[in-house]
Amino acid sequence: MRCPYCNHITDDDSMFCASCGRKIEPRGNTYQHTTEMPKMSLYEDDFDMEEERKSSSSSVPVIIAIIIAVCLLITAGVAAWFLLNHRTDTSSDNSVSNELKTELNESTNKKIKEEKESMIKQKKRTLRKKRRRKKRRKQKKRQIIIYFRIAVKEYWQTVK
Repeated sequence: MRCPYCNHITDDDSMFCASCGRKIEPRGNTYQHTTEMPKMSLYEDDFDMEEERKSSSSSVPVIIAIIIAVCLLITAGVAAWFLLNHRTDTSSDNSVSNELKTELNESTNKKIKEEKESMIKQKKRTLRKKRRRKKRRKQKKRQIIIYFRIAVKEYWQTVK
């Protein structure tokens, strides 16, 4: 009997090939002659990997075709949306949208004005605080100078 994997002649009653070590299923006393030499490999995984490559390589064109179809559908959808939403005709929709735009502009202008006013108020507050601090510092300096003058006068009076 011959090994179906490496074509090595083995005993009829052996369960494993003496050359490649693979399991041989007994087929009785039938002699199998093949013209093709099976692919030889040291590992069984090599055969599995080749089969996977063959099966995966046949699915690659299908995957590419699906990706192209999806891209075309997305492009068509975007183009349709663009054409429908950017019409150049003057209809009542445009007047409504213009009214909405003016309302939005007015409301944003109000918000901007309010923000400016609040910023101005905040600046005024900080300026007032700075002025108050400056006044307090001046007052403290004056008080210190006055106390110093008084102390100097008292000293001179005690010395005389």
